Amino acid sequence: MINKCPVLWTSKLQQLTATSTMHAEYVALSTACRDVITLKEIVTELSSVYQLTTETTPIIRTTIYEDNEGALKLANIELPRTTPRSKHYGIIYHWFREHVMNGTINILPIDTTDQLADFFTKGLSWAPFEKLQKQLIGW
Repeated sequence: MINKCPVLWTSKLQQLTATSTMHAEYVALSTACRDVITLKEIVTELSSVYQLTTETTPIIRTTIYEDNEGALKLANIELPRTTPRSKHYGIIYHWFREHVMNGTINILPIDTTDQLADFFTKGLSWAPFEKLQKQLIGW
């Protein structure tokens, strides 16, 4: 989101069979990071093409909120460590941790009741749906 407006929202089936909820969340987190890093690189490249000065170059701070404690822990531990339950995850999903370690992406916890991604990915009852709707679009 930029200025509380959604910029990118995707919902699709994962390309693998996850062995746990943590595995599924971690794969989704890796996919989200791929999209965010691509957008950041586009903005950086446009800044250099248009020769923006230091004062006008946008500073992009990225925060991704994760409601799964296992995926959050795995994303934030130093490289190349893994957890006993995650050692079999493919290296293809660990690549974004380099960006977490150097501070270009922050991954922070969020309560599952406040996770805006649930708005489109889960069948919610009316009260949680209305709460997330207000957070997302303001009415």
